[in-house]
Amino acid sequence: MEPQTEQNLFDIHFNESSTNYIKSISNWTRVLAISILSIAGLVLLLFIIMGKQVIELIRVQTFNEQYEAAGFFIGVLLVLILILGLWLYFLIKASVSFKKSLSSSSNQDLAEGFKHLRNFFILNVIIGALNLITNLLELINL
Repeated sequence: MEPQTEQNLFDIHFNESSTNYIKSISNWTRVLAISILSIAGLVLLLFIIMGKQVIELIRVQTFNEQYEAAGFFIGVLLVLILILGLWLYFLIKASVSFKKSLSSSSNQDLAEGFKHLRNFFILNVIIGALNLITNLLELINL
């Protein structure tokens, strides 16, 4: 068996495999964030290119010529975009903090990474709960 080297991070002794797990978490959170940002960029590009047609289609299909309801819908859409932006912010900050903590062996950066990851999962629970409530209300209205 190989002897495992240990480093002291976050007042806990991490061996080489633990450090590799944290590196893996950092890499995967970055890949996830970049892929979500890429998809969001493509959707934004679609709205820039075909914005008027998409808005008109949403208005006609959903609201039957009611302009006020379409404006409200777009406002709700903007709030959702802001929430998803905050969600991605926490994911990216967690990745950067983990990577920074491994390179500098900083306890504070590791704690910040876990804090941002916790906030990311809290937003996941909130978004999931809102989705569940929305689906239940749709079932009730059927």
